[in-house]
Amino acid sequence: MQFIVRVLVLLFLSCLCRLFFYLFNQQYFPSAGIYDFVYGLRFDLSIIAWMSFPLILFSSLMAVKSLEKIVSIINRVYYLLVALLIISLNFIDIGFYPFVFKRLTADATGIATNGNDLANYILPIMFDFWYLFVIGWGGFYFFMKWEKNKLFPIPFWKKWKVLYYIPIIPVFILGARGGWQLKPITLIDASLGVPPENATLVLNTPFTFFTTLYAGSEPELDVMDSKKAEAIFSIEKIIKPRKRSRKTNVVVLIMESFAKEYLEEGYMPFLDSLKNEGLYFTNAMANGKRSIDAVPAILASIPDLQSSSFIYSSYASNTVNSLPSVLKAHGYKTCFFHGGRTGTMGFDKFASLVGIEKYYGAEDYLDQSQFDGTWGIYDEPFFQFMINELNEVQQPFFSTFFSLSSHHPYKIPNQYEEVFPKGTLPIHESIGYADFALKQFFEAAKKQSWFSNTLFVILADHTSISNSSYYNSSLGMFRIPLLFYSASDTTLSKINTAIAQQCDVFPSVLSYVGIEDKVKTFGRNLFQEDLSGGYVLNRSSGIYYLYDDEKVFATTMDQQKGYFNLNDSLKTVNLLDSINNMDSIMNQVKSRYQVYKDEFSRNQYFVAPVN
Repeated sequence: MQFIVRVLVLLFLSCLCRLFFYLFNQQYFPSAGIYDFVYGLRFDLSIIAWMSFPLILFSSLMAVKSLEKIVSIINRVYYLLVALLIISLNFIDIGFYPFVFKRLTADATGIATNGNDLANYILPIMFDFWYLFVIGWGGFYFFMKWEKNKLFPIPFWKKWKVLYYIPIIPVFILGARGGWQLKPITLIDASLGVPPENATLVLNTPFTFFTTLYAGSEPELDVMDSKKAEAIFSIEKIIKPRKRSRKTNVVVLIMESFAKEYLEEGYMPFLDSLKNEGLYFTNAMANGKRSIDAVPAILASIPDLQSSSFIYSSYASNTVNSLPSVLKAHGYKTCFFHGGRTGTMGFDKFASLVGIEKYYGAEDYLDQSQFDGTWGIYDEPFFQFMINELNEVQQPFFSTFFSLSSHHPYKIPNQYEEVFPKGTLPIHESIGYADFALKQFFEAAKKQSWFSNTLFVILADHTSISNSSYYNSSLGMFRIPLLFYSASDTTLSKINTAIAQQCDVFPSVLSYVGIEDKVKTFGRNLFQEDLSGGYVLNRSSGIYYLYDDEKVFATTMDQQKGYFNLNDSLKTVNLLDSINNMDSIMNQVKSRYQVYKDEFSRNQYFVAPVN
């Protein structure tokens, strides 16, 4: 029957797309085997079954002679659209995966269509990965030609055709659910049958996209009693001042894709020298893999623990406490600088939500000759623009700068071609330029009256593409530099090996500038005397990673996956069987998840400042 043949063809296409996904990204799946591809059939069958229900309807309606021709056309058009979706979404992810280490989810629609980001994303990606579009769309063209000539209807008793689908429908319902289990399969189920690093290989992009579109963005399941979770992990903290308040200015510099790996490889010579003059954390982690996840983590101490970005989630309209809002309540002027077009990734909206009074985008920079042609104003001139604007701002002030020149497609000004090392990856040259722009900023800032009374916080938004097996694994894929620097404070000049994260910036800055406040934060004060016993919880493709100073624990809420030393570069020794306090470690994971769910679903992530 034509219907069955078409479903089998769609299943074959999905399997073929997984093979291409693996071939182009096989360095990220060193342990992949035949079983991973077999297990992936469960997710292929699920999304194809969901998509095939209209085909059952159309095929059965063809038994009605008066509707046969028009329904036949609709049937074929819908079938080809499903095939196009399978090919297109999977092939888009082939190029995107090395940047975000996850399959495309529904929140991409909000990100890509906001503030002209669609053009910024699609055109560079099409240029760099043109061969993927040629393969994908070329394959779809030949598929249409083949389908037209080969998939002809198989004749049988049309009058009774609808009866044929009675036994088929229950089978497809079972396939769509992914089995007999209580609830339909989701992204998390991918990690239950394979090692965590292979979960994204098992999945397919139509499944991850439409599943998250249907399921919504917020966590749904309770994994622990709320009171027990709060007893284990309390986010309500009274920040203890490091010293007497003196209204220190604060400038947070979020450097695009400044992975620790690039610092160690020598592509950031200025930051490498500056880290010896401040408080530098060697074991710092980003709280997500995308720029849009970094801003909530850094400014409001909100980690990325849900399937979509906080900025585009149903929580985005919540009241949240944040670093700028607390500083604003204590007399600070607040501003945000990003050289991209206003609206990019929703930064301007989130900035307004957390108490930023003035947002500066590319439109505020008058000399458009410094536009990079894709994202916005090059870093060097926009850094200088911020200095000029800060000179007009009443002190004390809080300012955030988000760089962009080291973002794909990695463009640098023409006058700097052949100046910075090309390296082994396309991003390396742009990292060198962004580091140079940072140096020029400090050279100019030193001449300003406010410089000596300013705390600078320098960190990355996330990591990026890598040739290293270590930095492509859970051991290193979140590792970033984190530096607190003040020209007038020599006590900051030291190296700290304690675990740290982007979420720690909020409480740490408050402590440093001498503000005592009760706040809610998923981070901790990095200026407190005892930093032992700290944890960082991150999430990627349905796997939760709990980091401490020495090890990483990988798990879902139902199944423990691994426990490794952070310096075990090849993850050769899984210490999972040696854990004698499994309940305690799992409680650290579950309590943070449960508190996150409770705080945001109840809109309680705020407290009144202590005056």
